[in-house]
Amino acid sequence: MTKKVLEYAIRTVNDGHDDFLWLIDLNKRLIDDTKTNNPNDSNFLFTFKECHFLRQSAIAYLGAISTLLKDKGYDVLYSFATMKDSVLGMLKKDGFLSSNFGPRFSEDNTISADAIRFTSFRGNIKESEELSVKIVKYIQEEWLKDSLIEIRPKLKSDLTAKMYELFANALEHAQSPVGCFSCGQSYNEDKEIVLTIVDLGIGIVKSVQDYFLINEDEITEENAIKWALKSGNTTRLDNSGGLGLSLIYDFLKINSGSMDIYCNGVFLRITQGKMKVNALPTDFSGTMINIRMTKQNNVRYGYQNEFKD
Repeated sequence: MTKKVLEYAIRTVNDGHDDFLWLIDLNKRLIDDTKTNNPNDSNFLFTFKECHFLRQSAIAYLGAISTLLKDKGYDVLYSFATMKDSVLGMLKKDGFLSSNFGPRFSEDNTISADAIRFTSFRGNIKESEELSVKIVKYIQEEWLKDSLIEIRPKLKSDLTAKMYELFANALEHAQSPVGCFSCGQSYNEDKEIVLTIVDLGIGIVKSVQDYFLINEDEITEENAIKWALKSGNTTRLDNSGGLGLSLIYDFLKINSGSMDIYCNGVFLRITQGKMKVNALPTDFSGTMINIRMTKQNNVRYGYQNEFKD
């Protein structure tokens, strides 16, 4: 039996606000189509004729949704014939193709120096020390590698611990059936490093609201995302950990960086030391976190007492 092909055209995707809204709309269309099409008679096909460039946010999302669809039993196809060389090269150099299409692109497994490797994490973070070590290694050797940004050991260790919580949230609280996906890129012309984490779970806001309901309490979406970011707050029953992004917040302020979070019905942006929350036009069942750091030549970051030598 010939299967029906559900085709989705991927456009050029940067990482502006409108680009994230486009990804959220795409996600809604894809998830809606899984509700009305059976994997026994339907395939999903991504084409790239109108795509000239893909930022790390789109690459991380495509990895997440492709894995989710495959886990549901669908065949997921990519039209390489419609890809421009620039897009194909981009997907090669960050490891997306070798990770998702294995043998065909195994020879392209060398990751470009200015790319932050596309990686997925899946499993029980509480039970797997190997998974925890993999995440820490990824943060220190990819996100915070010395060739991109110079951070002294104590601050790097503390930042790693807080960034680790972003992954832990996706693996513990988000109830994402396929784990979380990350990708990044260093842009010399823009003097910036951009990092993205995507999970397709219930979303940070929904996780917090469910936690409040346990105590027969309610909280708005805006207050839920703010609560999640406050140091010391956690939905873990043992009260350990929690996003507690105050250190990342302080670092981004000094670095002139920013962080955007898209989840459920809200969009949160932290920039120039200020936090702003707005409603999203389309609900996103999941979480996308985008961190932007500024590249500054001959600048080292650390605690004051780390510069005494």
